[in-house]
Amino acid sequence: MTAQPLIPTDAIVLHDNQVRTTSLKVAEAFGKRHDNVIRKLQTIDCSQKFNELNFEGIEYTDGRGRQKPAFEMTKDGFVFLVMGFTGHKAAQVKEAYIAAFNEMAAQLYGGPIQGLTPAQQREIQQIVSRLAQRPGNTYASLYRGLKDHFQVGTYKDIPAERFGSAKAFLMGVESIEGDYEPAPPTLYHYPIETAKPRTMPLPQQAWLTHEAVLDPGYGRPCEKLLNELAANGHDISGAAQEYKALYLLARTGSSIMHEMRDLADNALMRGLNTWFGPRH
Repeated sequence: MTAQPLIPTDAIVLHDNQVRTTSLKVAEAFGKRHDNVIRKLQTIDCSQKFNELNFEGIEYTDGRGRQKPAFEMTKDGFVFLVMGFTGHKAAQVKEAYIAAFNEMAAQLYGGPIQGLTPAQQREIQQIVSRLAQRPGNTYASLYRGLKDHFQVGTYKDIPAERFGSAKAFLMGVESIEGDYEPAPPTLYHYPIETAKPRTMPLPQQAWLTHEAVLDPGYGRPCEKLLNELAANGHDISGAAQEYKALYLLARTGSSIMHEMRDLADNALMRGLNTWFGPRH
């Protein structure tokens, strides 16, 4: 008889070139209710900076087609979350999870990485802390810019010998190592296809569907574009506020849509032909 794995086979995911897991998989592995794991994550006692770097709110579709909240988390976030889970079985699950994180990272990055030293990490953190105070910057966008530029899962994995280049990238100046050349002005493209077009009577027309804003599996192109602009020093605070409002509007609209479908289904069960939607 094959032994039951301690953690789900798909517990580890790759998102934004970073190894992560989800609250759904954590709940499954530890035998906990997902809503209880969500509640713990929503009240987790860590700094805002640690929260931004290691936890990301996402949504998933449950068995009834409803959008529900969930979280993605890094290895550090996972360890912080489960450190209070006790018992022999919980200890085994933790070990299995950490081993899976390490194995995936080794496969992704081609083996163990000799990253920044503790002293170098502290200096990077100090620079990021200063830059995060400027309008349009956030801890998350600055660290994401580092990860994307150096193609690593976390800024700590930047090779120690490229420390000078990492500082130069953050400060926007040329490195004395000659390793970093300031990039030319970036042209950002957001074509109509990005809006996930639906079939329309006339060509060149499309509806911007709510998935483009809500569904992380779709890539959230507008959010990604804003993050790229922020990482390149642009003040996107106004656009970010508008996007946040759009996100809340799309989330509310999606919730109302599912509730109306439930009402229609209940009406049909009672023999009533009820339809919520546009009439042609």
